Amino acid sequence: MISLYRCLQILGMAVFWVTTCQAAMDESPPAQAAAARIDANQNVILENQNLRMVFERNQDGYSAAVISVYDGKQWRKMAVSRPIGHVAYSTANGKTVESDIVPTKYEILKSDGPLVQVRFSAERVDEDAAIWNFVYTFQIESGKHTVKTHYQAWANKDRQLLYFQGPDLYAGEGSFGSRKQLALVPGLEYLEADEKSSSDRDNDPRFANRYAPHPYKITIPLMAVEADNCLVGVMWDMLQKWDGEHVTLSARFASPNFHDKKDNHLMGLFLPSIPEFVPENGDRASKAYPLKANNKIAIEAHIVAEASAKLLNMIDHYLAVFGMPKKLELPITYDAALELGRVGYMETLYDAKVPGTKLWEPSPAYPAPGPCAILWRLSLDAKDPAGKKMIRDRIDLVVNKALEREGAKGLTDWLDGRDVPFNKKFPASCGVRSHLLPFYIGHMEDGLAAWKKRVYEELLDKQRADGSWAYLGDMAEKIRQGDDIVDGTMTELTGGVLMYARITGDERALKAGLKALKHMERFIVPRGQNTWEVPKHAPDIQAAGLHVWCCLEAYQITGEKQYLDQARYWAKTGVPFVYMWKAPDRPVMKFSTIACLGTSWYNVICWFGRPVQWCGLPYGYWVLKLAEYDQSFPWRAIGEGILDSGIEQMLMIVDKKKGLYADALNIAGEGKQGVVGGPAWEPELIMKCIFLMRGQGVEVVTKVLHADGKRIHVSTAAILKSAGLAGQGRSVSFELEYPAGETSHATVAGLGPNIEVRKAGRVLARTDDLDTAKEGWKPNADGLLLLKFKHDEHLVKVSVAEK
Repeated sequence: MISLYRCLQILGMAVFWVTTCQAAMDESPPAQAAAARIDANQNVILENQNLRMVFERNQDGYSAAVISVYDGKQWRKMAVSRPIGHVAYSTANGKTVESDIVPTKYEILKSDGPLVQVRFSAERVDEDAAIWNFVYTFQIESGKHTVKTHYQAWANKDRQLLYFQGPDLYAGEGSFGSRKQLALVPGLEYLEADEKSSSDRDNDPRFANRYAPHPYKITIPLMAVEADNCLVGVMWDMLQKWDGEHVTLSARFASPNFHDKKDNHLMGLFLPSIPEFVPENGDRASKAYPLKANNKIAIEAHIVAEASAKLLNMIDHYLAVFGMPKKLELPITYDAALELGRVGYMETLYDAKVPGTKLWEPSPAYPAPGPCAILWRLSLDAKDPAGKKMIRDRIDLVVNKALEREGAKGLTDWLDGRDVPFNKKFPASCGVRSHLLPFYIGHMEDGLAAWKKRVYEELLDKQRADGSWAYLGDMAEKIRQGDDIVDGTMTELTGGVLMYARITGDERALKAGLKALKHMERFIVPRGQNTWEVPKHAPDIQAAGLHVWCCLEAYQITGEKQYLDQARYWAKTGVPFVYMWKAPDRPVMKFSTIACLGTSWYNVICWFGRPVQWCGLPYGYWVLKLAEYDQSFPWRAIGEGILDSGIEQMLMIVDKKKGLYADALNIAGEGKQGVVGGPAWEPELIMKCIFLMRGQGVEVVTKVLHADGKRIHVSTAAILKSAGLAGQGRSVSFELEYPAGETSHATVAGLGPNIEVRKAGRVLARTDDLDTAKEGWKPNADGLLLLKFKHDEHLVKVSVAEK
């Protein structure tokens, strides 16, 4: 309930807002470096080349600050901070006092140069004759888009503190108002233009309120709004000790500002901490903080304001100030994690009656190709012959069952699960499909034919004229949320089509995949990946990761920079779901990943503050893959961090469910460990990420070579060391690395059927049956060249030339 004081404040400040904002707008050109000055109206101005903060003086003192950015032609007002300070406390007789703090004094600590500082101060004597002191320091550097702030208070007597205000921004006040393009509170809100914070669209009303959240629900401590191609926000260090002992600042957010019922967006920081003193979604302490005489409390934060900027620039600003979190220190090696994964597949999740493995504990066992491919990749590094044989014998058993059940189709990965009830039959058994197994074990001709049949029948033949696919499923309407398409309802389908096009060179698949990507350009927020459980419009990290996959497939085929740019964008959209800090009482938190900003079945399990690593690991995998093409952002560090957190979570349940990892953690729950909940999951992505980081992933790699308007695709499960064209695109040479004594497989698309293949300079014979031949080659029915090589040595040099 809003206090009487607050009501009067809201009503009484309306005229003040207008006059303050009008008076504070200074249209003079920006400074050429950082500068602090006093204007003719005795306003204090702090500025640099990019932003300006005007501290408005009235008859009482400095009552407000106006933040503007320079867009190269004019100043654009972004936010108002008013009042500069506010405090609430209880008096000795239990009365609650609310008081705006209007600084009366200022001091320019440094007026020009690379860094300038201004300090404001105020003193207040309260009802118990206690003397309060308030000091507000603002600092700006030349060329930056940030203002460093430091808000401090103390009293000469013990006080019962209910509220101490830090930076409090009313974004859009006097300018763009409540309009926005996007807004963000990582882990809680990821809003498009017409969406409202604390909405109950994707969360039952009892979960929807996110006005002042538990700090452990915030994955990255920042809040931001993008409007009119400009950015404004605030960011802070969650671990700063605000009284020398306590950590975690409290944050409040309303977009649009439903709290004050104003035409703007509210972003603010305050003390004391939620939930120890302040109840979640409140902004006054229910248990007063005992502020001891002369003990200081402080809030340090950075205000961000940037013209010609996008919402996700805020993450760059955060990392520029606070840095990338340090790598997790694991108690086991990656080799030990791989061995745990082997046990998970071969023992914990294995069902000898099928025989096959499970995706997670409740799902039916299935002779799925994905786990077989992972185990085969693991066997390539096995130094113990008996251990290698054990793994491969198991693979043979499962593969034979798959062939018995479905023929060569059983060697191909699932493609389209839009209408598969997850809780009854979910035949994926791998979150990142690679269609790889025949490239390891053979059956290339039949396996690729079965894959093509699935791609054409399940995907290409069902694609609509606009490039999309119908939204299917029998979920409840609060989950379904209408028939509209979002990016997560398309990513898995689009990626499957483009992967097939990359490996086989199939033109129909390529055109269909690029058409689907074109349709997906209308989306800007990742959402809708898990509509069997979570409301479709709830933003989620898995959609971000699989969107990166789609863009990387297109980039690898075409080489067009636009697709790499799109991959970067969608990778950045997933970062807000990743914890970039760790609370002192949470041993597993940093780099864990929030699955989505919604509630399962709308009203059952709310996912705020509950990491679900099986949703984050596909994202981690694809940003690790992105790191191979782009080093403009710490993608590898993020992907590695997500992997390492997965291993931490694997170790949390190693005694009970060896080789698996927990379905979910409850970071914001009571207790020091956080609740481990739900059935455990297969170790797929943990193992795949380790292999990918080591340089030979569990994947089919492709090099697409371009010459005279044609494309030559070389694909293999071996390490493709090099590939090049000769003879005006009529000949291709490449090098494959694979363990000596093993047999590798490759395909070449784009050359004619009349060819000559040489291995290490020796002509390789054509064969009609690759499965029985020691090595050789043949074209399949589509003209795709299928090649098989026995590796007498680690490195094999191959040339394929048209005659």
